[in-house]
Amino acid sequence: MCIRDRSTGIQTTRQMAFQVTKGAIQRMYNDDTTPGSVVQVLDIKRLSGSGGTTERFRLVVSDGLHYQQAMLATQLNSVVLEDQVQKNGLIKMTEVVCNMVQNRRIIIILGLDVVSDPVDKIGDPQNIDTAAATNAFSAAAPAAAPTQTKPKTEYKPKPTAAPVMQNSSSANTVPISSLNPYQNRWTIKAQISQKSQIRTWSNSRGEGKLFSMTLRDDQGGEIRCTTFKEGVDKYYDMLEEGKTYLISRGQLKPANQQYNTCKCDYEMTLGGDSDISVCAEDIKVKINYSFIPIKQIEDTPVQSNIDICGILKTVGEVSSIATKRGDQVDKRNITLIDDSEAAIEITLWGDKAAQWEAAEGAMVAAKGLKVGDFNGKSLSGSFASLFEVNPDIERAHQVQAWYQQTGGASVQSLTKAGGGGGPAPRKTLKQIRDENLGMGEKPDWVEVKAFISFIKHDATYFYVACPETNKKCLEQGDGKWHCEANSKTYTDDQVVRRYIMSVTTNDSSGVQWLTAFNEAGETLLKHSANELYNKQVNKDPEFEGAFADACFKEYIFKLRCKMETYNDETRLKCMIQGVTPVNYTDESTTLLASINEMMAR
Repeated sequence: MCIRDRSTGIQTTRQMAFQVTKGAIQRMYNDDTTPGSVVQVLDIKRLSGSGGTTERFRLVVSDGLHYQQAMLATQLNSVVLEDQVQKNGLIKMTEVVCNMVQNRRIIIILGLDVVSDPVDKIGDPQNIDTAAATNAFSAAAPAAAPTQTKPKTEYKPKPTAAPVMQNSSSANTVPISSLNPYQNRWTIKAQISQKSQIRTWSNSRGEGKLFSMTLRDDQGGEIRCTTFKEGVDKYYDMLEEGKTYLISRGQLKPANQQYNTCKCDYEMTLGGDSDISVCAEDIKVKINYSFIPIKQIEDTPVQSNIDICGILKTVGEVSSIATKRGDQVDKRNITLIDDSEAAIEITLWGDKAAQWEAAEGAMVAAKGLKVGDFNGKSLSGSFASLFEVNPDIERAHQVQAWYQQTGGASVQSLTKAGGGGGPAPRKTLKQIRDENLGMGEKPDWVEVKAFISFIKHDATYFYVACPETNKKCLEQGDGKWHCEANSKTYTDDQVVRRYIMSVTTNDSSGVQWLTAFNEAGETLLKHSANELYNKQVNKDPEFEGAFADACFKEYIFKLRCKMETYNDETRLKCMIQGVTPVNYTDESTTLLASINEMMAR
């Protein structure tokens, strides 16, 4: 503010209009974090994030007597990036803590108001650490808001963090979004969205066990949490998905975004000394999506975590694969399409694969999927991935309107058909032979709509399989069966029978033999191979009835076509990789879209 001295006529700048709170740095150094102190920002330094963590800003703040280093909470990064906080500007610290970081006291700024643009440096401040070492403190005035200070801009992070309570009780909780490693005491109220199985480890440094959870709150915050050793014994059985808990006394560290799908800068670690209690008040979790069009995945880096929303085009059968550790894990592939006219295959694992219930044509919002480059571009879910079926959100309504208008007839898959991913092209049975499908180095994948006219069911409609590996067992006599895959022997009651059938299909263009394996066989016959084998042994008329009932019904078959040579004879083998009953509503929509496309040419 400029004024004129009436006696001299000289203009001077009145610095009193920009007062700082004298003694504020000394008080915070001594753990008095009373809010409202105004300080000057002497320096701003950007600290690059490592391992996928978010960048941070380190400030040097002064009260005119002393200066001290301060860290800006990451939710306040925008005030620096948008030049609201500048070097030599004044800020009012509305929420702070002071912690020891690498044996130095650091101010952590959790909330602030911008008071002014840059002004001249106020006073001749000294380093607070040096002053403390030499006992050169002056008497600090009691904390008070300075006079004649009117904030220029008020800034509050989104979502606004609740005040940090140094002695927080169950009633004083903070949002997940406000958590950072520099807070000593906090309590969150969160719901468990996902909870993993207990895993164990053993290495040169010892052994232990852990499990992971995804925590979400009613303000859209989410964080990954891992519980170790004593915490596993203490809390695993108590914690349930969908329940709300009060959680405190955990450790926070920067999240490695390569392995963490949560939209949070930090991840949490709990142990036996952490506090977890059931909250009597359930919360309604708010999920914050960051959707991208499926087409954009084509240019998205591998290992990125993304959210998408689309129509469920195909649902594959559940299969079981062996992991490197020798375990068996369930796997299922699904395909989503959206209004970017692109499709992509998503691989589900474990319980998500086994318990998938959404039918083709449903709207699915998926959160926390990892981008891969298998057969082009594909996505993979994890235990922390979240799937909502038919959500009432704006993006879902947009995609649904597109699908109702077009039927999704013109989509192109980002996952190459060579690996069985994405919607395969629709063909007739005659086109399979006319176009020499399966003659190339790699198999061809197609989709056909056809009727079943016959299923061969002599002694070769099943094979005897190992109950652990699903591999074929060799008969040893005396009702014993041996599995060469795991070198174990089983009795006739222990082995399982799995389908391997030849199926004759017909459409308007011709006829084709298909090979159906266990999952497809159970879909067609509505019985397991073990059940039909027992009916066959007992000469139950339902055995023949099951095969008769399966005939003359129309299905959509997804086929893997490849020329194979057996006993010096080469023939085309079409294996069923997926089978679903015809949805005549979807079929009509697709046909109408194809007609409209042809008429527009």
